[in-house]
Amino acid sequence: MAAAGQRPWWIYLLALAILAYCLALGWLGFDPHVSQDSIREGIRSAPRGVVQIAVQYVLPALLLGFLVNEGVAALRSRLR
Repeated sequence: MAAAGQRPWWIYLLALAILAYCLALGWLGFDPHVSQDSIREGIRSAPRGVVQIAVQYVLPALLLGFLVNEGVAALRSRLR
């Protein structure tokens, strides 16, 4: 069991697994050379694009922020 104020180890493992999944899912179909038809279709399917941006950028950024914050807190507690 984790000490008081600390999260269990599996939380970090889960956060890393979700981060890896989001990065793989978000960048799997990335093609920098997109045709005009694909751009037009993308504009029509805006809700899907919002979800893709959330999975590709927002969620990984939040998870990285969480992991960095926890790492900094762990370092500070060890230095005290």
